[in-house]
Amino acid sequence: MDLYFSTIHHNFHLPRVRFLTLAQSLEAYHRATMPGRYMSDDSYRAGLRRVLSGAIPKDDPTIGKDFRASLDRRLDYLHEFSLRKRLKEIALRHRAVLEDLIGDPESFSSSVAEKRNQLTHPGEQDPKRAQDYRELWPLSDKMTLLLEVCFLDEIGFAQERLRQIVAGRSSCARRVGRGWV
Repeated sequence: MDLYFSTIHHNFHLPRVRFLTLAQSLEAYHRATMPGRYMSDDSYRAGLRRVLSGAIPKDDPTIGKDFRASLDRRLDYLHEFSLRKRLKEIALRHRAVLEDLIGDPESFSSSVAEKRNQLTHPGEQDPKRAQDYRELWPLSDKMTLLLEVCFLDEIGFAQERLRQIVAGRSSCARRVGRGWV
């Protein structure tokens, strides 16, 4: 909630900062309310992680100590849900209320995850395109709207009341619905 509220009470001059904060907010929300992994920690550590770790050659001079340690740390989280899966699950949960505004859960989650990856792992792509506010702003508003609905749902509002609130009181929903972004 701290991450989300920082986006409400802060005038972001950098749309990418708002976008990344909201993506992280949704990921944290999912971790807190809908935890999950592709497989249990114990099964992963005893099985697949051990196999994957063992596949990293110990005597290959092209794999330095730092690189080996980096690979090993990445293996610690490989069995946890991806951002894409987490966003899709949240959007599916609120599909009845929000699909007309944020679109299909699969498309929404893919768009956000791909844009987040472009921003956090810039490669050979055009960095200006990755930070294009015309893409970031609408996705940020959709994430804000999704978080608003998540919090209202947590408070206990029924689906029909959530629809009414989104339709009649949400300035974010109005921006998304009218394409004001």
